[in-house]
Amino acid sequence: MSEISHTDRPAYVAALAMTRDRHEGKLDDFGSPYYHHFVRVAARLVELFPEATDAQIQAALLHDVFEPALPYDEQHLLSHGVIPRAVEIIRRITLPSEPFDYLDYVHTLVASGDMEAMQVKLADNADALDYFPRLDEKDVRRQLISERYRPTRDILATALGI
Repeated sequence: MSEISHTDRPAYVAALAMTRDRHEGKLDDFGSPYYHHFVRVAARLVELFPEATDAQIQAALLHDVFEPALPYDEQHLLSHGVIPRAVEIIRRITLPSEPFDYLDYVHTLVASGDMEAMQVKLADNADALDYFPRLDEKDVRRQLISERYRPTRDILATALGI
């Protein structure tokens, strides 16, 4: 009997529904639904870490829910089928609301020793490393690749022993 795909698990389905609702009508720079970013992060997580838990997969799909633009509260998440450990991971990887240095943020994540959260963050960074090079050469966000995402990918990969 084959193992059920991560996309067929109830935890994935519940989190995906919330992600789609949260980002309904938003498009990325290339005209694709914005929620596809979160789907790619979850897929990358499972590709890099086949042992990823349902909580990690939910965190990958919902990793921005505590950021200020459209914040959800913890009770909303839990009442919609989000695993408590997923909420912990999301809190751990949520970007600070005050000005911060991204490398310091990642070093703090690594210092926490939370391997599951680091794996989700690495999958998120990997998606950014795929996305930003596709932007126009003049787009200033492209410089985030060398300033932010390559160094943090290396920091996270080293901490995770890969």
